[in-house]
Amino acid sequence: MKKMATWTALLTIVFSLANFILALRYLPLYAYFNTNNQLGGFLIAVQIFRVLIYILTIIGGYWALRQQKTRAMLFYVAFFLFNLLLPFLFSIN
Repeated sequence: MKKMATWTALLTIVFSLANFILALRYLPLYAYFNTNNQLGGFLIAVQIFRVLIYILTIIGGYWALRQQKTRAMLFYVAFFLFNLLLPFLFSIN
């Protein structure tokens, strides 16, 4: 179970960084897919990616809560809030 918690934390960090990089490049990507008439698919892919990040973070936080690890729980809460507020910080719709 400890190995699963480590992988979940690692994946949360990697996906959060990918979400951050996507947020930085969102407007040029939005413009590119809009000019190629593929904007709908791009928006759906972005939403699915964000939902996967939220689900992964929630699962990791739930496991930390079940094992009563307060430091790990704070880690997952911080990453959940980071990923939840990230689109609003960069004015992403």
